[in-house]
Amino acid sequence: MPRRIRHIDIYLPLEHNDGAAVAESFYVALGDEILERFGGYTVNQRKFPLKGIWKTGETKYEDRVIIFGVMDFSNRTDFETLRYLQNLQTRLKKKLEQLEVLITMHELTAI
Repeated sequence: MPRRIRHIDIYLPLEHNDGAAVAESFYVALGDEILERFGGYTVNQRKFPLKGIWKTGETKYEDRVIIFGVMDFSNRTDFETLRYLQNLQTRLKKKLEQLEVLITMHELTAI
């Protein structure tokens, strides 16, 4: 029977601003948190990682990124999920010393 789910993508850099690699333990801990909260996730990284490129004013930024994809099958309200994701985004920005961490959420129908 088809049902509504939320698809969430969390875009994260592979390197800190100084070029040092983000420790694998960071991604493992995040994966554990997401697994506990949502029951599963998929990590999308290719041999040649995805690139995030954006511009603010005249400054161009480029990051190699990894994407944590989450299918939220829970009965939580959109408000509860958004509140959690906003808190997560704040923590990720601080931990990774980023101006922004992109998190998207859209509604899908699972069959």
